[in-house]
Amino acid sequence: MGVYEDNRIIKSTVKRLNEMNDERYTFMLANVLMHRMYENGEVPVPMDGDSQWLYEDSKGRKWYPLFTDETECSSSELPEVIANVSIREILTKGLSDESVKGIIINPLGNSRKLVKDTIGMIFEVYKK
Repeated sequence: MGVYEDNRIIKSTVKRLNEMNDERYTFMLANVLMHRMYENGEVPVPMDGDSQWLYEDSKGRKWYPLFTDETECSSSELPEVIANVSIREILTKGLSDESVKGIIINPLGNSRKLVKDTIGMIFEVYKK
C-alpha cells in the first residue's frame, strides 16, 4: 500500500461535497482530515526551492495546497521537487500564515478550499 493510499477518503469526500453542494459534508471533510492527522497522514507537496509552493487563485489569494496523491500534483505547472509533508503541518501553516487564506485540497482537480475559521475548528476538536 502506498504512502498516500489512505488519503483516498479525503479525495472522495471532496468529490461528494462538490457534487452534493451540501455544507454538512464540510463537517465530514473536517472529520476525515482529523482522522488522517491522528494517523500521521502525509501528502505530496511541490517545493519551490526551500519553500512549499503556494496556489494562487483567480482573485490573487494564496492558499497552501493539500494534494491527496502524486497524480493530483503531477502537472507541468508545478515544481518538480516533491516532499512528503504531514497533513497536520499543512493545516497548521494554512491557519497560522497571515499571507494565505487557508488551504485548498487538490487545487488542479476536483478541489475544495478551507478557510482559516474552518481549519481552526478542526484543531479545536482535534485537541480534545
